[in-house]
Amino acid sequence: ARGKTSGSISSQVGGLIGANAGELQSVEASGAVVGGESSYVGGLVGTHGSNFSSHIESAMASGTVQGGVRAIVGGLVGLNQSSITNSSATGGVSGGTNATLGGLVGMNAGNVRLSVATGKLTVLSPYYGQTFGGLVGANFGDMAFNGVSGEAALVPLYGINFGSIR
Repeated sequence: ARGKTSGSISSQVGGLIGANAGELQSVEASGAVVGGESSYVGGLVGTHGSNFSSHIESAMASGTVQGGVRAIVGGLVGLNQSSITNSSATGGVSGGTNATLGGLVGMNAGNVRLSVATGKLTVLSPYYGQTFGGLVGANFGDMAFNGVSGEAALVPLYGINFGSIR
């Protein structure tokens, strides 16, 4: 998918899909994605998975991703509640005050494997309550064999981790 997508307050916005509860394989999105206050914003998908049968595999997002105040913003997926494998995000990520930002996933409550983020995280200075990481902003799930490089490696790997990152 190509082209800019945007959403207003409390929206679910993605470069390809706003809210995904199915299977996505070998897909890509390259347009800029913008979400408003308290939104879930991702370069590919805003929110992924309401159950563990949802899966994203071999996906790529390269557009810039921006969220508003208290938004959950990820280079690939804003909120992940299911499974992501062998995927990448290369676009820059930014957000407003109290936003949660991740180079790959903004907030993870599922499983992420063999995926990489390389995009720049633009954070506020001072942070104004932002939580951010080159890989994930907030992790409550299981992340294994993932990586960051390029500008995503210039910030900590994660903002907060109550799950597993290995």
